[in-house]
Amino acid sequence: MSFERLEHNGTTIEYFLIRKAIRHINLHIDRDQIIWVSAPLPMPKQIIEDFLVKKWKWILNNKKRVQERQKTHEISVGRQFFYLGKAYALEAAIGRPALIKKEDRLLVYCKRPDDDDNVASTLLNLLARELLSLVRLLRPKYDAIVNDYHLPPPTFKIRNLKARWGSCQVKKHIITLNVQLMHFPLETIESVLWHEYVHLMVPNHSQRFYQLLLYHMPDYQKRQLVLKG
Repeated sequence: MSFERLEHNGTTIEYFLIRKAIRHINLHIDRDQIIWVSAPLPMPKQIIEDFLVKKWKWILNNKKRVQERQKTHEISVGRQFFYLGKAYALEAAIGRPALIKKEDRLLVYCKRPDDDDNVASTLLNLLARELLSLVRLLRPKYDAIVNDYHLPPPTFKIRNLKARWGSCQVKKHIITLNVQLMHFPLETIESVLWHEYVHLMVPNHSQRFYQLLLYHMPDYQKRQLVLKG
């Protein structure tokens, strides 16, 4: 892996270049606005840079979208906070950890309501519990599909992930979901959940993977749109 810079039309981007045994260039911008480029092992650097120049407008637009999304998801009392797809004014009060919705307000009870860090950590813990509760409601129909393949149902972990919405450890049958999914509508959360379930049966992103994915969730792509900004 190498750290690279590229200038074009008066602007400069910085990116991490990873050489892999792949056939095509892959471009990804993570939630921290870091640009990742994967390229075939023998590919000349000039071809990679030409590819990035062609994608220049897309790169700048998506970095801006990621930055705007970060502001939306920042946890600070008095700021707007998205919960299950709806905007709330975030408030905090002293008390045992709890999350209460009051019309257009989201009230977090915590030990130190005047400390944004304490509010944030308490809120993330509460959101993680709520996400697990949603998984319990949604999982029976997907557990049944997995059972048809003679596979055991997965166990779940909730983490505050930086670069992905979910992951699946196929051999261990563990699905990890990003607590930040609680910002989005339920149908979006369910699409990420099902995506990871499919990996238990098809561990790659082959044509068979997407056939199975769309067979049980034909509107998957529509549900995913909000995650792509």
